[in-house]
Amino acid sequence: MPLVILSAPRVCYWLGDPRFAPLDGTGAARAPGRWNAAGVSVVYAAGTFAGAILEQLAHAGIGRLPPREFISITIPAGVQITEESALGNPGWDYDDCRVSRALGHAWYKTGTTVALWVPSKPGAPVEETVVLNTTHRDFARLAASKPQPFAWDQRLHRANPATP
Repeated sequence: MPLVILSAPRVCYWLGDPRFAPLDGTGAARAPGRWNAAGVSVVYAAGTFAGAILEQLAHAGIGRLPPREFISITIPAGVQITEESALGNPGWDYDDCRVSRALGHAWYKTGTTVALWVPSKPGAPVEETVVLNTTHRDFARLAASKPQPFAWDQRLHRANPATP
């Protein structure tokens, strides 16, 4: 997996349920995601704010667009991260998540970096998902903004066929 030492700070965005702490990793540990197995404490973010919105829309198949809040997370210069492209990992986007979970588990198990930058399935090939390891020593170096409420654009309600 390609390692990169950041020469400048890099920002990513978390958009999630305001009932839960944004950076504790409990949700991902309870329910496995594309890049993690159950029991693994990670936080999912996106490389752009639009990417975070797109990921939420992809997971909003619950019949409504739920209340959300957002934070920006800054990874400081000098921190090492892992960047993984889709090119060398065929099958990362399969619905059963076998390939992506294996990649994510390998990254997490080595504990080499605090962040894994990977493709976003709904935003591929441009948008990126950022998986943050809450147990990594550099996690304390990340700077998060204060949570802010997020208001869905009403046009997105009309665009989501699952929304009543």
